[in-house]
Amino acid sequence: MNFKDYIIEISSFIVIIPAAILCLLPMKNQFRFSAFGMALRTALVMVIAIPILSLISCLIAGNSTNTVLLPSMVLFYFLYHKSLKVSYSKSIAIFLYVMAYLAILSDIAHGIIALVYQSLNFHQENLYFALIQVTIFIIFTVCTWYSFSKYGSELIDSLTINNVWLATLPISIMIILLSLRTIPQKYETLYVNNVFKAFWFVVIAMLLFLVFWSIVFYYVFTQIRHSHDLENKNKMLEFQESLFIRTQQFLDETAETRHNFKQTIYTLKGLADENNLESIKEYLSAYSQNLPQNDIVSYCKNRPLNALLNHYIAEADFNNIKINLGIDLPDELNISDIDLCSITGNILDNAITANIKVDIHKRFINFVISQNQNSHIYIMAENSFDGKPKKKKGHYLSTNRKGNGIGLASIDAAAKRYGGTSRFYNDDEKFYTEVML
Repeated sequence: MNFKDYIIEISSFIVIIPAAILCLLPMKNQFRFSAFGMALRTALVMVIAIPILSLISCLIAGNSTNTVLLPSMVLFYFLYHKSLKVSYSKSIAIFLYVMAYLAILSDIAHGIIALVYQSLNFHQENLYFALIQVTIFIIFTVCTWYSFSKYGSELIDSLTINNVWLATLPISIMIILLSLRTIPQKYETLYVNNVFKAFWFVVIAMLLFLVFWSIVFYYVFTQIRHSHDLENKNKMLEFQESLFIRTQQFLDETAETRHNFKQTIYTLKGLADENNLESIKEYLSAYSQNLPQNDIVSYCKNRPLNALLNHYIAEADFNNIKINLGIDLPDELNISDIDLCSITGNILDNAITANIKVDIHKRFINFVISQNQNSHIYIMAENSFDGKPKKKKGHYLSTNRKGNGIGLASIDAAAKRYGGTSRFYNDDEKFYTEVML
């Protein structure tokens, strides 16, 4: 090994840097660390890995970059996945997708070197190839930065079906293997008959196919998501309509009592002036029998939310569910009354349904809404359940009658509209809901 060989190998392994950038761009919202922390960790890995891998390539692999680079991808993938909050299906799909593009770009670099290889010696050939390859990778990274960051992250954040991501793996693997197979063993063989034309045809065809497939994949996903969103919105509107009707019915039940209370006071005052205690007792007895079953209690200053809470507390009492509330909200909120009631209604509706399946002595709901100094609203609920959550492909389904998950999907969609988050999890006896808006 000489110093010139080592510099050439370092130039070859620098391609890891744009590869890492392209892998991280779609995951910008899924980092386990801050963006600065991720950049710092990635830079540290590059500074350590590139010199070491280059040295191994020079000493052991006889300056064969791919012999060292390809196995090292396993280690890079492991570090990549551990820095993210996504499933293995998503991380491996993006990792191999980026590797497929880079494999094609590496073929393009070989094709460019093949045009001038006759005037180059061995060291010049390797050095120029490394420089051309890095240049192509950098240009590709700059040109696709926006697409990987915007559309890639949109897919990662929205497409939660693991099988769909796994279905992309054969395409990426096929491109990678075909690209490796296309690498010329000797550049002079490309000048035999029409081999060079065939080489460029295959390389360009792979690149166009991967680009076209990516566009189709994104288009199909957006169409499916659009249809799914419309269906969810319609169901959410139906829920909100029924919620409004139930709230209005509750208000109507108490409207007459509130309206006649003034007359009641006048009547009692008149009887009191006459010192007619027996008549007062008879009047109060008759009046109490005509009161609505549920008296309105003030839990918060937000009237629609207060009416909704009264409704669900009455329902919880009817089902022998102990419910504890902690409502601390200011007069002005950064969320509409409709969304606030929709989230609350969905949470309490699911919680009550889940409690009904539990022994009557173990039923409870703890429900808290508060707003911090940064104007973030936190909604937290804890309720008993039978320890048998409904799940499909790793995602909770709603505990309502149909079990179709619309309640939880509505909560999540409302949270995302305000740039917030929602989280659902459970242990053996309790189900937890956390929403930040």
